[in-house]
Amino acid sequence: MENRAYALSAGLFTLLLGVGIVAAALWFSNDTVKTRDYLLVSHYPVTGLNAQAPVRYRGVTVGKVVSIEFDPGDVRTILVKIAIKADTQLTQGVYAQLGSQGVTGLSYVMLDDDGSNSTPLTGKLARIDVHPSFIDSVTSSGQQMIDNFNKVAQRVNVLLNEENQKQLMATLHQLGRAADNVSSLAGDTSIALKHADVVFAEINDTLPRFNGLLEDVQRSSRGLDRLITDLDEQPHSLLFGRNPPPPGPGEPGFAEKRNTQ
Repeated sequence: MENRAYALSAGLFTLLLGVGIVAAALWFSNDTVKTRDYLLVSHYPVTGLNAQAPVRYRGVTVGKVVSIEFDPGDVRTILVKIAIKADTQLTQGVYAQLGSQGVTGLSYVMLDDDGSNSTPLTGKLARIDVHPSFIDSVTSSGQQMIDNFNKVAQRVNVLLNEENQKQLMATLHQLGRAADNVSSLAGDTSIALKHADVVFAEINDTLPRFNGLLEDVQRSSRGLDRLITDLDEQPHSLLFGRNPPPPGPGEPGFAEKRNTQ
């Protein structure tokens, strides 16, 4: 009887202990703080994100991830249900990103507000867009860089095919000939400039003589003008010579003109 009573007591104690543990677990698992559910819509991978992962709003932990599943209407879209404190004021300018928790590889949800719309986010299971994370942006940029490099490589291959190589060599040959012609033209120009220097030097030597000749011609022209004037005034001077000038004051034969009024 004692063994049976002891076994019954031990079993009852174990049962009560299990119930207590379950009750305590339920008590601690049920948040005493009211929460509100939101739905994150992501068109990007959510690598490392698991249920129960923390949700932080501007660095402050405000909730956790409830579930992760694909959108039934579009398998390329991932729906992440989160529960955050009901007193957390979210606006329609809020967006989500994934952050990395150290070296563990696990991710968490980061909420932030770009200030574009201050209207409160309301409605049952309101949706929040997920923006690409820094890693996603780097990966996308790297992939785009690789694609651009491949396009450039393809264009270079097209440029360097056999036909284009022949055209390129012909063009280079023509450029070489053009350069030789330019060099020859430069040499001819140099020779012409030298000849021009000689001509200019000769012109500089000739100009003084030419100027002297012009002066002689001018003097001869003035003498001829005087001769023509004398012939007009004294035609007989051609046979008898010019008349002597009238005597001046003090000279013999000078007669002073007198005014007779």
